[in-house]
Amino acid sequence: AELVSPVTSPGMMDAESLMGAMPEPQECIKYENLLKINHLFQWTVRTVALTKHMLCFAGEGENVIRDYILLHEVSNVFERNKIPNIIEKGHADHSASAWKQPLDWNAVQEMMEDRLTSIHAFEVQTSERGFNSGRSYYFRTQTTEQRDAWVDVLKEAVKRAKRRKVAQESSIFRTAQARVREVYDSSAAQGLVALLICSNFVINAAQAEVQPAEGSYEEEVFGYLDTAFTAAFGFELACNLFSHWFWTFFRDGWSVFDLIVVAVSLVSIGVEEVPGLSILRLLRAFRVLRLFGKLASIRRIINALGSAVVPVCNAFLIMFLVTAIYAIMGNSLFGDLDDLYFGTFSRALFTMFQVTTGDQWSDLARGLFQGQPLSWRVCVYFVSFHMIVGWTLLQVVVAVLLDNFSEASDKEKETQRKERSAREGKSVAVTALDPVLACLAHFNTSQDLSDRIATLFKVLDSDDSGSLSYREVAAGLAKIKVTPGVRITREELDVLTQHRRLLDAAGEISFAAFDHLMRHQLQLFVQRQLAHAMGLAEEGDPSGTMLFVLKMVTVLLDDRWRAHPVAAPSPHVNGGGG
Repeated sequence: AELVSPVTSPGMMDAESLMGAMPEPQECIKYENLLKINHLFQWTVRTVALTKHMLCFAGEGENVIRDYILLHEVSNVFERNKIPNIIEKGHADHSASAWKQPLDWNAVQEMMEDRLTSIHAFEVQTSERGFNSGRSYYFRTQTTEQRDAWVDVLKEAVKRAKRRKVAQESSIFRTAQARVREVYDSSAAQGLVALLICSNFVINAAQAEVQPAEGSYEEEVFGYLDTAFTAAFGFELACNLFSHWFWTFFRDGWSVFDLIVVAVSLVSIGVEEVPGLSILRLLRAFRVLRLFGKLASIRRIINALGSAVVPVCNAFLIMFLVTAIYAIMGNSLFGDLDDLYFGTFSRALFTMFQVTTGDQWSDLARGLFQGQPLSWRVCVYFVSFHMIVGWTLLQVVVAVLLDNFSEASDKEKETQRKERSAREGKSVAVTALDPVLACLAHFNTSQDLSDRIATLFKVLDSDDSGSLSYREVAAGLAKIKVTPGVRITREELDVLTQHRRLLDAAGEISFAAFDHLMRHQLQLFVQRQLAHAMGLAEEGDPSGTMLFVLKMVTVLLDDRWRAHPVAAPSPHVNGGGG
């Protein structure tokens, strides 16, 4: 598993960043205010938006999604003229391993009265294996016509969403693409391609050495070999294109380079009467550069150079500007003395490039002394240029390259450490809550942490009831926008709540218990981060000892926390349930 780091996680912790904002009305198929039943069996006003991908709803007057249903996970949509027997369903969930749904008996009484009269409602049933775990959602409209319109539009949208999902998952093209990708990305296939590239380079070198006469048998043999290699590379490119189509291929610089080189080779063979054909055939020598993308060790070096392109170009730009300034000064100072080297700006610029390389620049400078033992103007000009460009700016370029090589080396060490840990069975400790804990880790003060936990609690509490049921926690965590996504089971929640000791009498978790739970899990998260950092420390590195001391401090704090739990105040929650 990948360790979730707080460094790479977003620091924002607000309702919109967790669940997302409601879509604009013009982007929706339908967008209206409806009544929705919450888990206390109360009708609450919700703004309901239907898009081509999901059905989402928010509190009245709010713009933040409180919950949503993916359309391809909808199993059925029913019209309801009477309140269904969902009260009994609530009792059916009251098992030893389930979180109980508390009943508001006043609301139940109102519901029983509603069951005696006709209402305009509809039910949306979800898949048991989806985000909403088979939960049913009930909505109420003002008129039968409004209810029927919603049901018809919903059924059509669900049908189209399922068609898109099936086409995406069971496409013959994608099945074949996955199989070809598995073969193409294998070590054996990549090794064979590397062998072909090396063989082609040897043949090109032999052809350049032999220089076969036009029309000779040797030229014919080399021509056949070139055609065979081009056909093989064309087939390899076709496999790469098919298996990684579309964005995966074109986002990879090595794949695009392969495409250009192979395309040039095909053009040079297929079309004889092309202006500049000899130049195109010269580009075949670049085929060997494709080897860089096949061998991991060489690819890492090239990737390091590629990552340094932008900063190195910035350093080169500074060098060019300084050199251009000195070229203008040289043309003004020495243009009359030496027309060959300083007569024009372009000549002076090339001369200063020669000085940068160190090629006989002292002879050039002494030639401007005009028979004098020394010329201070010439000395100051050349010495200052050499100190600024040769001694300083060129070193900056080298430093940038070294810095990027160092970063690439650190990434490689991290990759090797993960591979070694996998081989030795030492997997990174990761829990389902780590993506959320990584966001919480950006707090500044204890109060800021409390505010972040309160925000998370409010987002999960879709009913605004002041407590969380199992379904609210599981469905809410699955829907918040963190990477990777959070999938939490009932058994995991039982462990997080200390085997249900943090639950109240109704089987739900209050804000005080939730705050206690999240703070404790954050402490454990810090311990895992420290253990990971200790694993990265080199042997003999004193930072490993410091990290161990910090880890022991967190363990002692954790023990103290277990012995003296601290209750947290309830958050201020606005709005109704649902």
